Amino acid sequence: MSDLVQRLKTALADRYAIDQEVGSGGMATVYLAEDLKHHRKVAVKVLRPDLAATLGPERFLREIEIAAQLQHPNILMLIDSGEADGFLYYVMPFVEGESLREQLTESGELPIMDAVRIIREVVDALAHAHAHGVVHRDIKPDNVLLSGRHAMITDFGVAKAVSEATGRDKLTTAGVALGTPAYMAPEQATADPHIDHRADIYAVGVLAYELLTGRPPFVGTTPQQVLAAHVTEVPDVVSTHRASVPPVLAELVMKCLEKKPADRWQSALDMLPLLEGLTTPSGGVTPTGMQPVTQTAAPASRPIGKVVAAVAALAVVGGVGFALFRPASGAVLVPNRVVVGTFDNRTSDPALADLGSMAAMWITEGLQRTGIVDVIPSPTALQASQFVQAAIASGGSVDPVRALAEETGAGIVISGTYFQIGDSLQFQAQITDATAGALLGAPVTVSGSVASPTEAIERLRERVMGLLAVSFDDRLATQTSTASDPPTFEAYREFSEGMELYLAGRWVDAFPHFGRAYELDTTFLVALGFEAFARGNLAIGGNLPQAVTTDSIVGVIANRRDELSDYHQLLFDYLRQSVRGENEVALRTIRRAAELAPGSKAVYNRGWTAGRTARLEETVEALLSLDPERGPMRGWAGYFNQLTWAYHGLRDHESELEVARRGGALYPNSQVRRREVAQALIGLGRLEEVDSVVGEIEAAGGDGVQFRVIGEELRAHGYPDVAARTFDRSIAWYEAQAGDAPPDRLVRNHILALHYAGREEEA
Repeated sequence: MSDLVQRLKTALADRYAIDQEVGSGGMATVYLAEDLKHHRKVAVKVLRPDLAATLGPERFLREIEIAAQLQHPNILMLIDSGEADGFLYYVMPFVEGESLREQLTESGELPIMDAVRIIREVVDALAHAHAHGVVHRDIKPDNVLLSGRHAMITDFGVAKAVSEATGRDKLTTAGVALGTPAYMAPEQATADPHIDHRADIYAVGVLAYELLTGRPPFVGTTPQQVLAAHVTEVPDVVSTHRASVPPVLAELVMKCLEKKPADRWQSALDMLPLLEGLTTPSGGVTPTGMQPVTQTAAPASRPIGKVVAAVAALAVVGGVGFALFRPASGAVLVPNRVVVGTFDNRTSDPALADLGSMAAMWITEGLQRTGIVDVIPSPTALQASQFVQAAIASGGSVDPVRALAEETGAGIVISGTYFQIGDSLQFQAQITDATAGALLGAPVTVSGSVASPTEAIERLRERVMGLLAVSFDDRLATQTSTASDPPTFEAYREFSEGMELYLAGRWVDAFPHFGRAYELDTTFLVALGFEAFARGNLAIGGNLPQAVTTDSIVGVIANRRDELSDYHQLLFDYLRQSVRGENEVALRTIRRAAELAPGSKAVYNRGWTAGRTARLEETVEALLSLDPERGPMRGWAGYFNQLTWAYHGLRDHESELEVARRGGALYPNSQVRRREVAQALIGLGRLEEVDSVVGEIEAAGGDGVQFRVIGEELRAHGYPDVAARTFDRSIAWYEAQAGDAPPDRLVRNHILALHYAGREEEA
């Protein structure tokens, strides 16, 4: 072992256990090491001694700190740096995998779609770095690591840090080249003092050229020859060496390789729409003239606190409520309403799939506790996310953030992804102002262990909460300090299965999953609460044993209500009151819950409970604030039952008919929807149309319940002859269904039909 390595081991012994050298380059030697504090593998990069002596530690570390602020899924983050016994070093996660250079050496040119995917991820990372004022200056296959199917740029900002710390003249005397000749922009090759981010764009062109053809655009026997070619020679068009390269891709690459920076793409962001178009299933971008499509990036200087404060101000100025934005689709977005979408699993490990909804749920719970924004509850957000994901999977051109906003009416959308790097997970959350189409601040990124993902999710939640609350709620730290821990992954798996069933209305199947989730982790009160709701839905329908069980479960939750958000406290109070038949108290409770979560199913429950207490105007007002084709009402046919019933009770039969027909359009095979149309027509006295609808029900194999209810309505409105004919249809249906041992329910309905038809002896 050399004296230098032994000295390095001794200098870092309190923090890192150096294992072995794994590589070296023009500026640094790389060692595999163990992070003694976190028990993980890391790569420790130690600057060359002569370079370190030239730099001096203070300025180098101050400059490299800028690079350490970069947080992006395609940037290998810098997790530590320092000076020890004359060594200047920086530390990055150790990535299990190979570099892009190794892959090119093994396979030569890459499949075109693989190349496009890697180029897009590199460009996305550069767009993020350039927005923060950081230029890489040494983009090349050696500095792109492959983790699973994803590319990660390493050594980000290190060359800039060295340059800024030494000055360009000193750097020359130190004998270190900033950049690699084969990938250097002409302005780098000629030592232009005004190098900017467009040098990285040139290097992307060289990188892309090599991925597509297996060779860089210029080769030579000496570095000087290669540098001269970059300055003076025009490269062959990439399709000269590979005819199958799509014209749009070839043109994108050649524009990167323009000699003058002003003739290249002016930002990495300009390139992304074309690259993303090439990665869609259609592969379809056919430009005319290759004009860049400019996207608006969130400026790095835009303070999140001011943005959120401005959004909040819309809700309080003059006490007149929220300003609403109506996008082109017609959906109304509320600026300070927040939805957290299911995070995108990019680990390539299906076993980690549930972490996406787990992260979304826990962030939602945290935001509900702050009380500073309206938050779409987790079940509603999960349902909306599932719809958006299904639309994307079907091959449609869907902006997931915009679609989630329009589905829920939320003006602020929190979306995210998570990646696996060795035995570590990296979560990233983005907060988007959907009304403006811009990011609110920089993405929030945290890392943690695959073995214990909840720790990372908890840290992510706290940072997202802080980002939204920083300017106007100084009590946030106190509130989060009393928050309960996130659930275990095993418990969340059970909860996730239960939620799928719950949203489908399969309550009997759902509540065992919720119960098991709570048994696995008794801090997971929300799981216990949804068991209570699943049982409560049965109890309100008259199931007395379920009523007793629901009351008992809600009692357990009540003893630990401080661990719940205000919204869930109210929701579970409402459930207990409803099961006990305390409708007046339940209505007051659910009104408060609906105020905390406008656009949620609490609003529907408010309308339903108002109807139970003969407040039909409130039922109509609550239900009309919801969209039956979006959010929690999507697929919920009960919306139309409640709204038509309320209009019928108010004798507003025109509105009743309009709503019933809209329900019929959404549920064309539903006999109940046809019956609602018939009831509205009866109220309007349009009997010929009623007879036509009854015929439709009969032709569709309509059951006796629908005929009986329509008959009762006809009799109540003074049409006994028409009612008699409808009762006859009902009785005939029941008689055809009787069989040897008809179900009790069928017998009861048959008796009712005979009774209302005046055939008491038969009844």
